[in-house]
Amino acid sequence: MCHSSYKGDDIALVLEKCLDDWGLVSKLYTITVDNAGSNSTACNALIGEFKRHVHLLFSSGEFLHVICVAYILNLVVWDGLKVVGKSVKHVRAAVRFIRQSPSRLQRFQECTIAEKIESKASLSLNVPTRWNSTYKMLSTALVYEHTFTKYSRRDPYYNVELAKDDDADRPPNSNDWKQVKHLLVFWRFFIM
Repeated sequence: MCHSSYKGDDIALVLEKCLDDWGLVSKLYTITVDNAGSNSTACNALIGEFKRHVHLLFSSGEFLHVICVAYILNLVVWDGLKVVGKSVKHVRAAVRFIRQSPSRLQRFQECTIAEKIESKASLSLNVPTRWNSTYKMLSTALVYEHTFTKYSRRDPYYNVELAKDDDADRPPNSNDWKQVKHLLVFWRFFIM
């Protein structure tokens, strides 16, 4: 059944029809959705409808509408990201700059060796809408914090180019790395 309306009452009608067609109305305990207003409206409409016709709602439908815990966690993580967003942008711009050129990557690798960092992890850019990829980008970049500092002294274009970048303004500094460390400590509980 295809329906194009996102209004709560319309969602309730479609859900009710599907649940009825599939013989699940009397077996329904909860519906897990995000906290959009239309979902609350839909769940309230279903509770009212089921109470009138089925009388089999678990606990009178008190627990029918359950907000998805993954959705709530996602909101918490994005709120944390807002607090240190500038620092993340600085690190991302630095990673992007290094990855744009094989010669930069080579020079970065030389700085890594000079800093005696033995990690084989590759710098990766994040997908900004996927915080787990941002976690990976930041945790890998953090391993190379001192490499970025050394690189900034070896490549005069690094500081100049990042200053031109509207998102970055400048390369990451010690405060940015500190912010990233704190963010990763917080995020690691959501990744595992």
